Amino acid sequence: MDTATELASFVHARLDEEGRDAVLFHELDCPVSHTTGRISRCGCPCPAWILARIERTAEHA
Repeated sequence: MDTATELASFVHARLDEEGRDAVLFHELDCPVSHTTGRISRCGCPCPAWILARIERTAEHA
């Protein structure tokens, strides 16, 4: 594998990890995460910030 491919693989793996970790940062009283288990429609600020950062990073990767 060449260096660029390895770097891209690393970045995508980290983005996947951060996306999974965003679930951990729900507010304790978040009704959406408890009923659906998803964060895409959640109003909690931290998961939204993490997912927005992932999206911006993925656009440049």
